[in-house]
Amino acid sequence: MKLKLVKFLTFLCLIMASLTLLAETEKSQVPTQTDSILASVNGVPIILSDVIFESAKDENILAAALDINQAKEIIAEMRKKLVDDIINRKLIVAEYERGTFRIPEEYVNNAIDDIAQSTNYLSRKKFYQLLRENGLDIFEFREKIREKVIVEYLIGKTLYTHVNISPKKIYEYYQANKETEFTLPDKFELSMIFISNMRENYQETAEKIAETLKNDPSSFPFAAAEYSDNEIGRKNNGIIGNFSLKEIREEFKNFVEQKKLGVVSEPITTTEGIYFLLINKIEEGREIPLREIEQDLRKKLEKTERERVFSEYIEKLRKNAIIEYYF
Repeated sequence: MKLKLVKFLTFLCLIMASLTLLAETEKSQVPTQTDSILASVNGVPIILSDVIFESAKDENILAAALDINQAKEIIAEMRKKLVDDIINRKLIVAEYERGTFRIPEEYVNNAIDDIAQSTNYLSRKKFYQLLRENGLDIFEFREKIREKVIVEYLIGKTLYTHVNISPKKIYEYYQANKETEFTLPDKFELSMIFISNMRENYQETAEKIAETLKNDPSSFPFAAAEYSDNEIGRKNNGIIGNFSLKEIREEFKNFVEQKKLGVVSEPITTTEGIYFLLINKIEEGREIPLREIEQDLRKKLEKTERERVFSEYIEKLRKNAIIEYYF
């Protein structure tokens, strides 16, 4: 039973390979005394090596990509979050241990086999050899995988199975959020001519363009290609794309809101120059029918509900636990 662990386990393999590299990397300049106790939950210590076991790959990437101070700050925040994740996991495992049901060891073996296969090792035995070569204790590794399996199973079977999003709940959410989430706004295809105030005699150029467009609005594409300092518009005969009203800068909204097709705007003066706008097309907004987004909406509501249920579950476990931090 894979228990949706494939992605995690594949990632975990990358962590295995990066542990040695982390130990040898000096760029990170973060504390690497792996027996440092970062926190404890009900008397069980969480040490730095527990965290590095899961963060090593990302830490190496950060150390290579950022300067020392940036890397230290981000890594510290990442480790804090992982400490809480590990605490939550240990609390769930403790809850499991208090029960009577036991997950067969076969599940753990299958999970490890998935890792072995994902790293092109054909057998568990060869994969264990890889672990030893990287200085990892096989028993500790199995325990970490076992914890993951337990957490995935317990959450899936005891929490998420009770999450049921009814058609009524989907419909009510849709109705309550129709305007903000499920209505497509009007879209305007705009053409633009921009005359930068950095060019010489820009005002005279703008006046010349204004006069030309007033006499012949259809000359807009030719004027854009000849005069515009906006590269996109110049290369596309003035056309710069499709935009909703929210995506349009404030100085342009008054003109666009009038929805006058084929009418050239008056010159619009800004801090960087003078603009001329033209609305070529208007795609009217519409409400998205529920039938088009029902499945995606169900997934969204299920995800939200699962997060809520999990948060309440963890809060309850934490309330009855003794948790101490040492950083």
